[in-house]
Amino acid sequence: MRPTFTVLAALGLLLVTLGTTSGLAQTMPAADDAPELAQGPGAGADGASGRSSRAVARLSDPRNPFIRGTALLEPTQSGGTAVTVTVYGLGPGGTYINHIHNGSCTGPILFPLDNLVADATGTARAVTQVRSPINTEIWWVNVHNTYYIPSPGITCGKVDMAEPRAAMRPAAPPVIPEADSVVLLGGGLLALAAVATWRARRA
Repeated sequence: MRPTFTVLAALGLLLVTLGTTSGLAQTMPAADDAPELAQGPGAGADGASGRSSRAVARLSDPRNPFIRGTALLEPTQSGGTAVTVTVYGLGPGGTYINHIHNGSCTGPILFPLDNLVADATGTARAVTQVRSPINTEIWWVNVHNTYYIPSPGITCGKVDMAEPRAAMRPAAPPVIPEADSVVLLGGGLLALAAVATWRARRA
């Protein structure tokens, strides 16, 4: 009876393993089911076009490696741009002017931005409404080292389109196909039969 028990147990485990593997394969997302990425310009407020209209400038300067920041640019309903500048590593309590420049960090000033006032940690943030749509071709955001002009820039960056953001779809609950359910049931019954045979043998 021991060979019979061994064969039944092995067959039952094999069927359960095959059924589980097949079920997992059915629930794994295919390449076409990967999250859609929003990218590039032209998205509406509801994102219906599937593309992002935000832009960002990453502010840095090798001469001032501890002063870094970002400028996030988002379209407004009036057709302009909301510019949020955040900078770290500034002198606590200091006031710093910043602008959108044309073509480079030292190009002509296109739009003045609200002053940055650093807190006790050296962090400053300001939001400015600009009456112009985002321009990733010529806009640069430059922060100066004081609150007046002329003064040298201390951190700067070009405005580029923001990185794609995943538009995640809700995950579907795992589904075991009917055929796999039969395999699992059959494997379980065989395993139970093997256990019953083993117990009868021992009795």
